[in-house]
Amino acid sequence: IEAAVGSVEESLAGKELWAVVCNAGIASLNFIDLQPQSRVRRLFEVNTFGTLAVAAAFLPQLKQSRGRLVIVSSFLARMAVPETLAYCLTKRACLDLAIGLRRQYYGTGVHICTVEPTGYKTAFADVGTLNDAMDADLMSLPARLRALVDERFAEGFKQRAAVLYSWVIRDDPREVVDVMVLAVRDTLPKAHYRAGSARDKLFLLLLELLPTEVADLV
Repeated sequence: IEAAVGSVEESLAGKELWAVVCNAGIASLNFIDLQPQSRVRRLFEVNTFGTLAVAAAFLPQLKQSRGRLVIVSSFLARMAVPETLAYCLTKRACLDLAIGLRRQYYGTGVHICTVEPTGYKTAFADVGTLNDAMDADLMSLPARLRALVDERFAEGFKQRAAVLYSWVIRDDPREVVDVMVLAVRDTLPKAHYRAGSARDKLFLLLLELLPTEVADLV
């Protein structure tokens, strides 16, 4: 990261840094209590601590230029989905990081916002790869935990995950790129930008409005 900071400073050649986009993400598919802690830590190292490290490294330049920090979180940051809870937690932390930094730098001219995409059809969200990782996770569990998980459970989980995948995954990741560009270039930047369908955004709004006991059933 420090090498990247130095490279950016050199390439600017006296010009000001306008924006930094923190976009780090790896996914996982499994109930969090059936995942090795090494898997969960890896997600936090990349998704959360990687984002924090980049933000902290570039904020001094952004303070000088009164520039913009864009943190890529996720649609799932606002939904604690059991089948991919570890990922949700890492992206919720990114969301709260952006909110906290935005309040910290309020009035300084530094703008901090999030981009929150739904799922898109990329290698990042390949179900086959995620299923293989889940199988490896289950095999690496201690025997007492592995005994609780049979093939029927694993297949049922994968079927539910496939339904979730088909519901949220969109085809064109350029939608996210367009939203990132908007977040960087908007004259009056918003706190949060979302990439996804109108249905996705409506569903999220309903979850936020419903009583918790009802939302838990969705």
